Amino acid sequence: MAAAEDFAYFLRQAPGAFAFVGAGNVARGIVAPHHASRFDIDESALPIGAELLVRIALGNRGHSPFSYNSGQVPGSRYLSPKL
Repeated sequence: MAAAEDFAYFLRQAPGAFAFVGAGNVARGIVAPHHASRFDIDESALPIGAELLVRIALGNRGHSPFSYNSGQVPGSRYLSPKL
């Protein structure tokens, strides 16, 4: 995974993780690659990424980050609680 190869150097110093949240949308014409002059993101992907970070934070506090139902984690309609 070339996009994360620099991140491997950080992981030598401290535990961590790297995740991709897809932000393209073919139906809306949001398909340009990173660093292209026409690059854009589908902002509807932002709550998905935010929820992922919330669930990781909850997991680091001793909770199971994927055990919450849709009423307990803001935006949890995006990620399956069975992950």
